[in-house]
Amino acid sequence: MAILSFYRCQILVNNEAVLEYEDDTEATPDGPIPTAVKYVEAISGANFSIKFSLFPQSKFEGELAMQVYLDGTMTTSVVIRCGGSSFDNNCWKEDGAIVGRDNEWYLKKFKFADIVTGDTENHFTPKEMNAKYSSLGLIRVEFWRFDTEYTKSLEESARTIQNPQLGTVPEKALKGKALSLSASFGDTIPSRGRPECRGTYLDSIPVAAFDFKYRSRTALQQLMIIPRSPSPVPLEQKSIDDLTAEEARELVRRQNVRIETAEAKLKSESKSKLKRERSSTTNGTKRAKVVRTADGKEYIDLASDSEDGSAAAEHNGSDRGVTKTDSKIEVLDLID
Repeated sequence: MAILSFYRCQILVNNEAVLEYEDDTEATPDGPIPTAVKYVEAISGANFSIKFSLFPQSKFEGELAMQVYLDGTMTTSVVIRCGGSSFDNNCWKEDGAIVGRDNEWYLKKFKFADIVTGDTENHFTPKEMNAKYSSLGLIRVEFWRFDTEYTKSLEESARTIQNPQLGTVPEKALKGKALSLSASFGDTIPSRGRPECRGTYLDSIPVAAFDFKYRSRTALQQLMIIPRSPSPVPLEQKSIDDLTAEEARELVRRQNVRIETAEAKLKSESKSKLKRERSSTTNGTKRAKVVRTADGKEYIDLASDSEDGSAAAEHNGSDRGVTKTDSKIEVLDLID
């Protein structure tokens, strides 16, 4: 929680205070206004509230004007009577901006949203662009000592606000900055009215100011505000005793896949090797030529280089060769 003297201020999401971080590399704001600076984690689409509280030791019972700036635009201004009944338990919570008139009043809730970027045409000089977007990513809450002179009736009151919607932001405006979110308004719901006050600021500067630099978790990690998430330890490197039941099942499944893949690869390589061996044996064996003589005898010509096994030529009558008769092969002397 951000604390300045007797003043405390927090950002809430779902009525829970968000974690706050400090950047040790940033210097403390130097100036006459007491200022506390904190980084907070923001989530796109989440509604947020601002909670202010006062230490009882302050014994302050006057009035404070609370002003809220979203990305540089003042969206809320409310007078808190610190000694009044509405200041419950020395706390005040602002959920958004109250707008309306007569009997129609509404609450526009604070909300984080994604920044929409694009190559839009603009006529800003670099200096003007820097000034326009210098407060992007910042929720600033100021507290001023105030003295109410008179309060209008609810029927006489009317409240409007400046809309902090950014529209499309030029990509050049975000170059080199870890910014992806904006603060604006979300849902609008019926609400109780809030009468207008007229009075005087008792000082020329706020008595306290709180700057909340909201960023996505990824941006906070890029800025080294919070540590990066550690890489998970592979299941294969974990101790068996440290595995959950789900992790053990996943590890067995992976091992089965590896075994099946290895077996399929081995089977494929064996088939390829056998096929190559058969091809080599077939190509290295000569097929002898079979010839038939005029008297009907068949011979296997052992001296022929032909691979044609058909009886395509007549024998010249020589007894050189092997005689094949009645499925019996007679071996002849090949020496003349």
